[in-house]
Amino acid sequence: MYQKIISDINCHSDDKYSTKRGVYIVKTLKFRSENATKFFRRLDAVILTSDELDGKRVQRRRHVVPSTPRPSIFTKPPKGQPLDFYSPMWFNGLLPQQRMEIANNREVAFLPDARQSLMGKRLPSKTLSNRKFTQQFFDQLSQAYDLSHEIEDNNKEDVADEDDQAFVDDSDASNHGHEDTTKEDEEENDREARYNAMVLDEEL
Repeated sequence: MYQKIISDINCHSDDKYSTKRGVYIVKTLKFRSENATKFFRRLDAVILTSDELDGKRVQRRRHVVPSTPRPSIFTKPPKGQPLDFYSPMWFNGLLPQQRMEIANNREVAFLPDARQSLMGKRLPSKTLSNRKFTQQFFDQLSQAYDLSHEIEDNNKEDVADEDDQAFVDDSDASNHGHEDTTKEDEEENDREARYNAMVLDEEL
C-alpha cells in the first residue's frame, strides 16, 4: 500500500531548501491530508537514519513547517490513492463525480496517527493485508469525508438489482403461464383424439 503512494511523484511536495536558515521549508499540497504529510515526514526520518547506518555521507534534512503555509507548485492531485491520503476539506469540496474519479473511496492506507508508521516494531496492524487493514480502520479514518455519493451509488445498484430480480420473476411467471397453457392444449388435444376414436369405433 505504501509503495503505491511513495512511487507516485504527485504525492510528494516540493520542499525547498533555505540556505539562509539551513532547513527545508515544507510546502503545502492542498489536496494532501495532514496525516499523509506526517507519514512523509516519518519516511524522510527513516531514510535519513538508514543512510547514516550504512555510513553514507548525508546532509541532515531538517524540515520546518512555516507559520504561513507556502503552497506547492504541484497542483495536480494523484488519482486512485486511498481515501485518507486526501485532505477531507479539499475532498469534500469536489463534485460527487470528481470524488469518485480522484480517490479510491473504499480503501485507507495510514494508521490513525501516521507518525507511528515505519517504526520497525511488529505491530498487529502491520500483519494485516490491505483489505483487512481497511476493514479495521475505515470507519475511523473516513469520518471526516463526505461519502454520500457512495451511498447514492449503492442505492442505484440496489434498485438495479431489484429491477433485474423483478424481470426474472416476471419471466418465470410468464414461462409458468406458458407451460400451463401448453399443458392445457395437450390435454384438450388428447380429449379430442379420444373423442374422434370413439366416433370412428361407433361408425364401424
